[in-house]
Amino acid sequence: MINVLHFGLSPNKGGIENYLYNLTTNAPSNVHFDFINCWNTKVAYEDELKKLGHKFLKITPRFDNYVKCLKELKQIFCNTKYDYIHFHIMTYSFFEPILLAKRYSNSKIIIHCHGGGKKYLSTQSMKVKVLHTIGKILTKKVNTINLACSSESGIEIFGRKHFIVVKDGIDYKKFKFSAQNREILRKKYKIDSSENLWGNVGTLTAIKNQKFLIKLFYLYQKQHDNVKLMIVGDGSLKNELKSLTKLYKIENKVIFTGNVNNVEKYYSAMDTYLMPSINEGFGISLCEAQINGLYCFASMNFPKEVKLCNQVEFLDLNNIDDWLNKISKLKYIRTKSDLPLSYKYDLKYTLKEVFKIYEENENGKR
Repeated sequence: MINVLHFGLSPNKGGIENYLYNLTTNAPSNVHFDFINCWNTKVAYEDELKKLGHKFLKITPRFDNYVKCLKELKQIFCNTKYDYIHFHIMTYSFFEPILLAKRYSNSKIIIHCHGGGKKYLSTQSMKVKVLHTIGKILTKKVNTINLACSSESGIEIFGRKHFIVVKDGIDYKKFKFSAQNREILRKKYKIDSSENLWGNVGTLTAIKNQKFLIKLFYLYQKQHDNVKLMIVGDGSLKNELKSLTKLYKIENKVIFTGNVNNVEKYYSAMDTYLMPSINEGFGISLCEAQINGLYCFASMNFPKEVKLCNQVEFLDLNNIDDWLNKISKLKYIRTKSDLPLSYKYDLKYTLKEVFKIYEENENGKR
């Protein structure tokens, strides 16, 4: 049995959380996962994963009591035996657990980068930027297995250190267009069949740039009738974004769904998909939207691997008029998807890559 302790879950059902849920529920019988919860509340999918027999080791949040947090981490690393401690990060700003794992455990250490390039760091506080720089220096000599969701992301985080690109996979059948889901969700949110529904899926944070999206929608709807915007997700900027819609007097045209457990169904309700992210390590939701058959407009801050078809345009965030012009000229008619998917993006294939890394390192092949 290969035992792995994961560090990196948060209460929001974002990219890392969905990735870990998929990784866990598709794990072979010889791989077992446990998780560290360093929040004041349950993390995403905690109840579901507990029912499958996985443990959640609760520690004091670092912002509540930094010293106690590290002390409890030290005790976990000293007193529990895992083959791997698998860290999921965006930056090195919370680098101390990596150093503690190296010093107080005999586990192999995996650092898995899910984003965190220069543009992501530009949106962070000065404190995060400084801690990231310090962490990058202090962990440089730690012997780790390095994984990245894209080559661009890996280069930014790991520099010259060796890393393996492991793409975020997609359950192709799960995200295909469904006329039934479209009808159900449009009825639920009172969206008429004649209305053009813009869509966005992501955590409500500065990096996802929903402020730009709301401004773009405000300008567009001034010239176009029968259009609504649906934002799927939750996050720290929820109240601020809702206030912005009230400022623009478009609150009756913007739908905030919050976190949902069946996000794959929501794509079918949409007509146009927009992702004006400031930075993306990979951008799994943009892939999901393409597979669903949506025409997509995204910022130029995505890695090249995310383009699966010709139904996606990458635009400059500094030119909002270009976004308005391109979207206004769109004559795309929403139909079911028949987009072929490369096996390299297939969820089962990409997850097997991680399990292969566990097994090869466990057998001493690397």
